[in-house]
Amino acid sequence: MQTLRQINEVEAQAISDILDKELDTDFAVDPMVGQTFRRYIMSSAHAEWRLFLFAGIKFRTSPSGDRWYVDCYPEEEKPALRKKIDKANKRLAKLHG
Repeated sequence: MQTLRQINEVEAQAISDILDKELDTDFAVDPMVGQTFRRYIMSSAHAEWRLFLFAGIKFRTSPSGDRWYVDCYPEEEKPALRKKIDKANKRLAKLHG
């Protein structure tokens, strides 16, 4: 049985910083939201966190734990949002290694 890779505290902070910068999350505005997000993604090898209810944007870890990424509901996808998601995903991929 394969053990899924857990996100550590340094990675959780870096992920939070990437999402805050690229997707304008409210982690910097409300530190408790960021802290809750980081605690959650560190506690589960397969995480899914909805960043914005109105746009259906989610941070996810793949089921195998081999990548981290952001996506959104297809009906919410607009060119400007797609650019932000792509930029965040490139940075998440680089961080994951």
